Amino acid sequence: NWGAYSGIVPKTAHRLLEGKPPILHGDGAQGRDFVYVGDVADALLAMAATPAARGTDMNFASGIETPVKDLIAALCEAADYRGAWIHEPRRGADVDHHVGDASYFERIVGFRPKTQLREGLAKTFRWYETRFARAAR
Repeated sequence: NWGAYSGIVPKTAHRLLEGKPPILHGDGAQGRDFVYVGDVADALLAMAATPAARGTDMNFASGIETPVKDLIAALCEAADYRGAWIHEPRRGADVDHHVGDASYFERIVGFRPKTQLREGLAKTFRWYETRFARAAR
């Protein structure tokens, strides 16, 4: 069950795979900090291998704010979708800007995300595409 504020990437990917248009809430200028899941896994492994990181609280982020409308556009590109989008009113609890600061993580662990947004979204969409194809059988 997808909640009202659940992840935009899986919700949009699923809509596109079902042949439905993506949904944009508000003007799409709301910014988020997105990191490819493969980079998150590599960061956790690097952190586990760094004795100085043990027992500390750290943020892992790209430090780059991406407007939601740009994220949806990149997913549409990955899906080869050129159709219209559904425009809905802005949601009341949407945060305007959310950007992480991973400078401490990078300083202690020496690791930062390597995957660019479009590349990560294309890989993620392909992953969803293979799961969707299996589920359709």
